[in-house]
Amino acid sequence: MAAENVAFVMVAGFGVGLLTLFGMFRRRGNQFAWAPTGTGSTDRGYVPDPDIARRIAALLGDGDDDAPARRLPDQADPTGDDAADAGAPTTVAGTRPAPARIDPETGPPAETSGEESEPAFDPAAMLQELLVDPVSGLGSRLAWDRWIADESARVRRYRRPTTLVVAEVSGLDAVAAFLGADVAVQIVAAIADILRANVRSSDHAALVGPARFAVLLPETDEVRAVNFVERVRASCDRWLGANASTVSIGFGWASPGATGDLAAAEAVADRRLAVDLSDAPTGTMRS
Repeated sequence: MAAENVAFVMVAGFGVGLLTLFGMFRRRGNQFAWAPTGTGSTDRGYVPDPDIARRIAALLGDGDDDAPARRLPDQADPTGDDAADAGAPTTVAGTRPAPARIDPETGPPAETSGEESEPAFDPAAMLQELLVDPVSGLGSRLAWDRWIADESARVRRYRRPTTLVVAEVSGLDAVAAFLGADVAVQIVAAIADILRANVRSSDHAALVGPARFAVLLPETDEVRAVNFVERVRASCDRWLGANASTVSIGFGWASPGATGDLAAAEAVADRRLAVDLSDAPTGTMRS
């Protein structure tokens, strides 16, 4: 009996050992995976608690296809919207942006302000303004002096005929005193228009005083100059008779002759102008 009991105990113990060893394995799909129980191992065969696994996946963004991947604030997403802005500079909140790059050839960009910059100084434009009288639109006194100097040199060199004409409006001071300076300016502008309509493109007309005009007629002798004077006088008389009957105009002219001295010719023209003004019904002698 003792031998049988011993054998039974041995067989039973062997069977229990087999069952215990078999229990240490479990079937996973078509494979057996080693899963030691109660050890908490993270080997490939161990499956953690499903609830714990979901919580870890939610924190890390793993295991959920709809959850966005977790990344650092300045880390670009190569597949999301950041891919379009990959070339744009990015900054982290609370940090100072990097300074703009300065081109070594062009230098730093010019600073602009809300105020418009002042126009550049243009000597040619300023000289052009000085050469034109703003009231009449004819040449100014400066322009007249330049024309006289140039024409004097031409006459002395080539001995060509030239005649200058001077004209002055009489009675303009009384008009300005009674009717205002604006009316006097309108009369001067009207006389300037008449002169401009009768001169040639090669001639030069200027307003050299408040009521005094001067015209330079190159390639013109005194006979032809008288024709010019009478034509302009007739036009002026018609306009003054209709618009300013108390105002008259006088003329004087002269040619330098062989000497080519236009200054001397202008003095002769002034004397003829004084005589013409004294003969006018409302004229007065020039001082």
